[in-house]
Amino acid sequence: MEFTVEDVKRHSFTLKQKKKLYTRKKSRAAFDLYQMKAQGRGETIERMVAEKLASEYEHIVSSTQTKSNHPYDIDVMLDCGRHLSVEVKSSLYVDNSKYPYFQFQNVHIENFDYCIFVAVTPVGLRAFWASSGDLRSNTSLGEWGRDGCSDRQILGVRFRFKDDWSGPYPTWLRHMEDFPF
Repeated sequence: MEFTVEDVKRHSFTLKQKKKLYTRKKSRAAFDLYQMKAQGRGETIERMVAEKLASEYEHIVSSTQTKSNHPYDIDVMLDCGRHLSVEVKSSLYVDNSKYPYFQFQNVHIENFDYCIFVAVTPVGLRAFWASSGDLRSNTSLGEWGRDGCSDRQILGVRFRFKDDWSGPYPTWLRHMEDFPF
């Protein structure tokens, strides 16, 4: 006979039953992304962002997702002929601490002009952007991770959201309608 953690939770009156954070009822899109593995979720969100950039911003001529081994995620060409390199980072809500947060990992500042952060909140997706300069000025750079490259600037960006999920606490993160051209 084998017993699982679910058996214990179902039959224990002393364990606090935690409400599920991501549900279909709150947001089907967020729930579907929550169900995916991290790599699949990241690639899906990259494709979604590339498509939205091309279709919703009039000054963008093309927005193309790059191959997985490329140093940034999206090539953007503006109508003025300017080329932008865009990195996309996504994160689920981390609710296992006293102060829940979103953690965006392995941000290589030297590889892009702009980074779009997509927070998969329980009530839907929220996207914000920062320039590489914003990240240099407002975050602490570190050499964490196992790649052993001390010359690369790698950082993790962590932030909290307002209680209504309307936006992040750091004021240097900007809303997508203010994306620069």
